[in-house]
Amino acid sequence: MDGDPITSCIVKPQDASYAKTIKRRRLTGLTEVAHQALVDAIRDTGVKVQGNPDLPAGRKVVNVIEWRNQYSRKREVDRVQKASVSKDFERQVAKLIDLNYVRKEGDCVWLVERT
Repeated sequence: MDGDPITSCIVKPQDASYAKTIKRRRLTGLTEVAHQALVDAIRDTGVKVQGNPDLPAGRKVVNVIEWRNQYSRKREVDRVQKASVSKDFERQVAKLIDLNYVRKEGDCVWLVERT
């Protein structure tokens, strides 16, 4: 550094082979149930988005309410109180986002494509 202020930056593309080496954790338990509920919700009610810069173009997205409803239906067999299912749903959403399986923008959610 020569003391001059930085006025530009260079974006260097990530090596594609490096991205492929990052493996996702295998989903288990209620996280796997939540993921499958999203897959089912997208299959049943998902819509392809065009013209919204905040959402992935051409990718199917679903409203988080549809996902929650699908998750609740899958959990009915567990005979768990609705309040517990609702709290757990929020935990599973956060976990799936953290594990890079799901993205959420506003009320829209979608699956992250595997590389």
